[in-house]
Amino acid sequence: MKDFSVPNKKVVLTEKYPKIDRTGKTLVTKDLQKAIDELASKGGGQLVIPEGTYLISPIVLKSNIDLHLEKGSLLLATTDKTAWNPSADKKPHPLISAENAKNIIISGSGTIDGNGKYWWPQKYSRLTNVLSAKNAETYWKGLEAMGGVVTGEGKNRVWFPFNLKEQNAKSIGKDYKEQEKLRSNYLFTARKCTNVKLTGVTFKNSQKMHIEPYDCTNVIFDGIKVDTPPFTPNTDALDIATCNRVLIVHCEVTCGDDGIVTKAGGPSSKYGYPLQNFLVRYNIMRHSHCGFGVGSLNVDGLEKTVVIDNAFFNSTMGGFEIKTPAGRAGTVKDLYFYDNVIKDAKFGIRVFFEYEDKGVVFSATAGDDKTKFLPDVHDVHFKNILVTNTSEVVSLAALKGQKIHRFDFEDCAFEGGNMLTLAYTHDSSFKNCAFVASGSEFLASNSSGLTFDGCTMNGVRVSNIIVSE
Repeated sequence: MKDFSVPNKKVVLTEKYPKIDRTGKTLVTKDLQKAIDELASKGGGQLVIPEGTYLISPIVLKSNIDLHLEKGSLLLATTDKTAWNPSADKKPHPLISAENAKNIIISGSGTIDGNGKYWWPQKYSRLTNVLSAKNAETYWKGLEAMGGVVTGEGKNRVWFPFNLKEQNAKSIGKDYKEQEKLRSNYLFTARKCTNVKLTGVTFKNSQKMHIEPYDCTNVIFDGIKVDTPPFTPNTDALDIATCNRVLIVHCEVTCGDDGIVTKAGGPSSKYGYPLQNFLVRYNIMRHSHCGFGVGSLNVDGLEKTVVIDNAFFNSTMGGFEIKTPAGRAGTVKDLYFYDNVIKDAKFGIRVFFEYEDKGVVFSATAGDDKTKFLPDVHDVHFKNILVTNTSEVVSLAALKGQKIHRFDFEDCAFEGGNMLTLAYTHDSSFKNCAFVASGSEFLASNSSGLTFDGCTMNGVRVSNIIVSE
C-alpha cells in the first residue's frame, strides 16, 4: 500500500457560496458540483464542507480532490426519486462517484446519509428478526404513514416506498416492481480509479450497498463507519470489486447485509484479473449478514488476501463465508484468516456453493448457467480463531465436481451447536483445535484426507477420521 495526498490547497464551500443552504431544505448539488469541478480544473485540493446539512442529488468527484466533511456536516440524499437518473441512460446513479480518476479522498468526521428509508422495500419479517414485536409494529405503522404500497399479509407483508399518486412518480416506473429496479446501487463508488481513500467519515442509510471500489488500484479505508439498521435490505457495507492493493483498517460496521464482501466479475462482466493483495485488519462488524464474505460474483477469482485481528459479531449468516455458486464462480486461493473472533452468528465459518440471490421482487441468480464458471476453493488457512455461540460452527459444503481442498485450521477454539459439517472436502487438517459442541459433533460425506492432530471434541481427544468417496 502507498499513502497519497492531494495538492495543498483549501476551498471552503460556504465561503465560496455564502448563501448556500445549510439547513437541508433545498438542493445544493449544482453549487457543490461546480466547486468540485473548479477546484479540479486548477490542479485539485481540499474542498471543506463545514457544519450544516446539505441536501444533494448525485455528484461526481474528480482527480486530486479531498472532499473533507467537518464535524457536524451532513450530506443528505434527496428523496426526489426523479433526481437519481440525471442522464438519458435511465439507470440509478450512486450518490457520490468517481471514474477513471486518481487521488480521490473523502475525509473528516461528518456523515453521508443516503435517506434509504424512502427506497427500502421493507419485509415485516426482517423487522421482527431484529426488533421486539412492539417496536416492529411501531416502525411498520410509521412506514405505512409515509404512503407506499403493501403486498402480502401478516408476517409476509412487504412495504414498498412508492406511491403512484406522487408528482412525477410515473416517470420512474409504472409500478412498485419497476420502481424497485431503479433503487440506486451505491452510496459511493469509484470505478477504474488509482488511489482512493476514505477516512473518518460515517456512511449510513444507503438505498442499497454503501461503498464499492470497482477495478481500482491502491484503495484505503481507514477508520470509517457504516451505520445502517440491521433490518434493511441489500445494505452491504463494503463491496470490494476486483481491485489490486486494498487496505481496510479500523472500520466499524452495522448494516443489513454483508459487512465486507469481495466481488470479482460475473459471467458477462469479467475483469481479466483477480481481486488480490487485500488486507483487512482491526475492524469491528457489529451486525451484518456475514462479517467477511467471498461473494457470489467471483469469475475472476480472489487470492493473496489476509483477514487478521478483527471482531465479527451478530452475523445473521456467517462470520466468514465463501458463497460462490456455479454460474458465477472462479478460483479462491491463498486466503489467510488469522487472529479473529466470531461471536453470536448463525454460522461461524461456512463455504456454501448453492447460494441464490432471490432479491425482494426478482432473483439475481435465476438466469445463471450452472454448467459454467464453477468454484475452485483451495489453500485457505485459519489460525488462532475463536468462534463462540454459533448455531453451525464450521460447515464446508462443496458439491460433486466442485471440491474444497487444502483447508487448514490451527490453534482454534470452537464453541456452538453443530460443530463440523464437511462435504466434498479433501486434504484438509485440524491441528491443536478445541471443539465444544452442544449439537452434532461431526458429519462428513464424500470427503478424504482429513487429519486431526492434538484436537479435542468436548474434552475427548479426536483421532484421525477418514471418510471415503
